[in-house]
Amino acid sequence: MPFMLLYLDLRERKKFDAKVLARSFVAAGANPCDPMGANCAAEFDYELDGDITTIRVRPDLETINLDGTGLASFDFAWRLQQNCSEPIHIVDEQYNFDFVISEFDSLESLMRAANKAMNE
Repeated sequence: MPFMLLYLDLRERKKFDAKVLARSFVAAGANPCDPMGANCAAEFDYELDGDITTIRVRPDLETINLDGTGLASFDFAWRLQQNCSEPIHIVDEQYNFDFVISEFDSLESLMRAANKAMNE
């Protein structure tokens, strides 16, 4: 299954704020699906209009993995950026794109750019 990663600034090893993540999961209505473990600080399922993604937060809080490249994955990333003061990068597993979410004016424009990059 394809996946995408979210990160802040890898050069500075910036970490996601756990409180911002928690608020974002609650606001999106994401459902916890696995307790914290060695490979994952948190794991949630998020469903939107029949599309579902599993969201995994790495224990170091530096990256977040989103299963799939559908509406649910992009929507959660967009929602998280709205709650985060730091610019969030989104990259697909094939490195077709590495976008800063806050540079887009809408979820739709982000998805269009990503789909275009993945289909080139």
